[in-house]
Amino acid sequence: MGKNNIILMFAMVLIIIPIATARTYNYLNPAVDDWYTIQPWEIEICRQDGGTQNVASDSSIPGYGSSSSGTTTSNSIYLSQNTITLQARKQDYTITNFTSTLYEVSWYFEPLQNQSDYSVYLVNGESINIGNGTASGINPGAGYYVQYLNHTYTHAKIVYGSNWLQVPISDIT
Repeated sequence: MGKNNIILMFAMVLIIIPIATARTYNYLNPAVDDWYTIQPWEIEICRQDGGTQNVASDSSIPGYGSSSSGTTTSNSIYLSQNTITLQARKQDYTITNFTSTLYEVSWYFEPLQNQSDYSVYLVNGESINIGNGTASGINPGAGYYVQYLNHTYTHAKIVYGSNWLQVPISDIT
């Protein structure tokens, strides 16, 4: 009887510890990570209409659909169509009477269906191509560009097919 009780207790410990650990570290609900606080509107975007809400122009979402965001698109970008991330920043540097601007741009593009060519630009009147690629759902496109330039650019733009997404460049000077 003593040997059976020890085996039973050992088996219970092996079952209870993983369950308790999973609950503690939120493994049982991977939909909501606990490494940063998720705002209710973020969860709502992901849950509304199966992800078909137009994020690029919805005025009910903080930071979107207002002139303060500065983000523009050629047409509606629905969450269920493509995954697109485009970030850009610049910083002025002066070294021994020489001033230049460091531009940093990163992007990620994953079309839901088919394969799509894309190009990334810095824009302000004239534009400069900083990246090209072909992306698909199983092989997304991503890149990073960093360069000192003497021309002033105000926006980064990703063009895919006949569509595009443009974001303002953040000045971190």
